[in-house]
Amino acid sequence: MLDKDLFADKMEDINKAYPDWRGDITSSAFMGFWYDKFKEFSDDKFKEKVDGYIDEVEFRPNVARLKNYISGNSEHEKEKMLDYIIAN
Repeated sequence: MLDKDLFADKMEDINKAYPDWRGDITSSAFMGFWYDKFKEFSDDKFKEKVDGYIDEVEFRPNVARLKNYISGNSEHEKEKMLDYIIAN
């Protein structure tokens, strides 16, 4: 189960990386809603994927977009796989 402190730190990173994101990380209702959607991920996977999302994706996150990215089901991940297949 995802550590709540790590989750809060990564949400703060998202908030800094996407200044026009409207996530209210000071709201316990907002943070509780988002945590509930991601609590099944391990700490390492969540940290790695949120950092990757920030580095690679220009669009501000929403639950579905971030969850798909973490799960490896995002359009970005599909494009990377297609590029790999074409190159090899």
